[in-house]
Formats: sequence, structure tokens, C-alpha cells
Amino acid sequence: MADLLLKHNASVDASGYEQYTPLHLASSNGHVDVAAVLLEHHAVIDARDFCEETPLHKASWNGHLDVAALLVEHGADVNANAKFGETPLFYASMSGHPTVVDLLLKHKANVEARAYDEYHESTPLHIISNPHVYPFSNRHLHVAALLLEHGADVNAWNDSEQTPLLLASMYGHRTLADLLLKYSATIDARDDIQSTPLHWASSNGHLDVAAYLDVAALLLEHGAGVNARNRSQETPLILASKSGCHAMANLLLKHNATVNAGDGDQSSPLHEASSNGHVGVVALLLEHHAFVDAMDNEQLTPLHRASSKGHVDVVALLLEHHAFVDARDYDQCTPLHKASSNGHLDLDDLVAFRLEHNADVNTRNRLEDVARLLLKHGADVNARNRFEDTPLIIASIWGRHTMAELLLKHNATIDARDVDQSTSLHRASSRGHLDVVALLLEHNAD
Repeated sequence: MADLLLKHNASVDASGYEQYTPLHLASSNGHVDVAAVLLEHHAVIDARDFCEETPLHKASWNGHLDVAALLVEHGADVNANAKFGETPLFYASMSGHPTVVDLLLKHKANVEARAYDEYHESTPLHIISNPHVYPFSNRHLHVAALLLEHGADVNAWNDSEQTPLLLASMYGHRTLADLLLKYSATIDARDDIQSTPLHWASSNGHLDVAAYLDVAALLLEHGAGVNARNRSQETPLILASKSGCHAMANLLLKHNATVNAGDGDQSSPLHEASSNGHVGVVALLLEHHAFVDAMDNEQLTPLHRASSKGHVDVVALLLEHHAFVDARDYDQCTPLHKASSNGHLDLDDLVAFRLEHNADVNTRNRLEDVARLLLKHGADVNARNRFEDTPLIIASIWGRHTMAELLLKHNATIDARDVDQSTSLHRASSRGHLDVVALLLEHNAD
């Protein structure tokens, strides 16, 4: 058909939708016979579409080896750059077509050519790990081997200073990581936030435990720094504890991760696991002698963190391990103060009388369960923070009727005054919490 049209003076390079020429379309769809006819009629071999892609880009992206070979044989530019610098080799690598990659490399394709903008100055070896385009497969592993055999820089940086090994670790590609290490990839290479491959594997373990655990184990076998710190001074164990991956935390501890290492805010693995409600990780850390009353730079303990978030199981476990029930933070708040609020950690919220957001009912119920536990373990119901707020005053500020009722049952002083000489009744009235006002009046508030 193409031959017939050309004999009747059809334009061999007529461009249509998105500036595709007939050769672009034939190459994209793998029609090698049509491409051959077009080339016999002197089609422009490196014609550009709206993305500045050539027919060879199209054939490479779609894995059409016979078309790619035909184009190369007719002099197609193997290093032509598309809109963001993408070469045919970049496309063939990203889409996982090893036979096309091999062809292009044999014809002197630039193995280090970089693509920009959304590709972040990545080389073909970087882009193989990108799960947003094609899921990683054995075809991509084959491509990586070909690139490395042809001299690809195993430690090249993209614009975030990420190496191929770091990306393979970030996305859980153990086989690729193993290959890169065989080509002497730097095990503790740092990206622009000073994270190592082990940081990323540890951080993402909750996404696919088996995959990331395999990567982390491989990295540790090759001597990865188990206590390396990123820009925020987080260790891999802190990240694993934050994400709640028990198996990852256990692996790191078996490799002598420091259980009490704090980050830049002095937040320990136990702080992070407690704050996020990961009771299994909390138990594991305590088994490894985590300091139950560790303080961060705001003097918050793990019990403060868990209490403020309503993590009842974590609170119970910490108390079983003799956490100090009346520990004081920087603002002299106890865990009971935290539970009595609306789940906010910042005292500034209370001082500024910030408008209350609608709290999730389940969260409120959990906070009340936390308060019951704390009181059962001897928490001071009338403890005062540095603004002289008692838990009852805080509960009144936030309209916590059930919490206020619980505190009153435990003999909270109803007319205690804060630094402004305001009582719980003053605070509930000023915020319009009528049910709390009624409760306080029932209990003879002045």
C-alpha cells in the first residue's frame, strides 16, 4: 500500500498528528517492510516529531529490533536527542529491550547520555530502576549488564546525587543491586540528603517486606554502614522504626544497629515507633534495651508521643516496661496533658486558642483509653505545665467532655487556675463548649 501511494506522488515525509511522518509511524508500529519502502523513497531518516523524537527513538522505545537495525543501517543518528535529551539508547533501556540496546551500543551509542527535566539528569543505567514507566524485570537486568559491559559509570550521579545502586535500593531491586555491586558500586554512596542505599531500603521496607529485606541484607553483607546518618541524622534503624517494618528493624539490630541513636532532634527509634503506633517494633526495641524514658530535644519521651496520638497498645507496653508516667517535656507537660488535649503535641495550640479542628471520634476514644491507662498507673491528675494548665483545663479548652468527666472521676481539682487565673469553666465557656460547661457546673464549678 505504501509503495502504491508513493507511486501516485504521496509525500514521503508528510507530517500529520503530532508531527509524525510515515516513517515515525512505521517505526513505532514495527512495520519494517513499510519502513524499507519509505527509505527507498528517501524519507528523512532523522525527522523530528513534536517531542523531537526520531523514527529510531520510536523503534527503540517499542523494542522493534528489525526496524531499529534497518534505520541504523541507513545512517540514523544513534545519539539523537529528543526534547529532554533522551537518546534511543535511553528509551530502549527504560523500556527494557536488551536486543535493541545491544544493537545501539555496537553502533557507538553514548552509554552516558543524560536525559533532563522529569528524568533528573539520569543516564540509561539510572532509568532502569524507575518503576513509574515500566516495572523492573529480567529484561531490565539484562540491559543493565549490557550497559555495564560497555563501560557505563556504575557510580554516576543524577541531579539528586543518586547512584544506580541507591535507586535500586530505593525501589527494592535486589538482583540489580547485586549486579551493580559486582561492578564495584560504592556501597555507602550518599545522595543530596546524605542518605545511603541502606537508608532507602530501610525506609521503604513496609512497602514490600520481602523485596526490601533482601536488598538490605545484601547491602549489609557487603559492609554497608548500619549506623550511617543522613542529613537529618537519621540512622537506618530510625527509618525502619518510623515506617513500622519489624523484620527490617530486626535485621538491622542483628547487624549491631545502635538501638538508642537519636536523630537531629534526638528522636530515637523508640520515639518514632511509639509516635507511629508500631507496637511490634516498640516491643522489639525494648527487647534490645531501648531506653524507655529517652528524651528528644523537646524533652518528649516515647510515652508522651504515644499518649498524644492515642496509641493505647504502645502506651500499655511502655508502662509495662516502667516508663515514667509523669515525665515532663520542655513545657512541663506530662503524658496525661497530651492525652487530655485534642491529640496535638504543641502547647502553642493551647496558648493561642487556635480554632479546634473536628477530631476523629475514634482518635478521641483512643485518647480517653490512654488517659485511663495513665491514671491507672498513677499519673498525677492535677499536674501543671509551665502555664499552670492541669489536664482538666486542657480538656476544657478542647471541648473534651468525656475526658473531663474521666478526670473529674479521678478527683481533678475543678477550680484550678492557670497562669491567667482562668479556670476550666472559664476556658470551656470562652470556647463555646456548652456540654463541658454543663458538666463542670454539675460538679459545682465556681
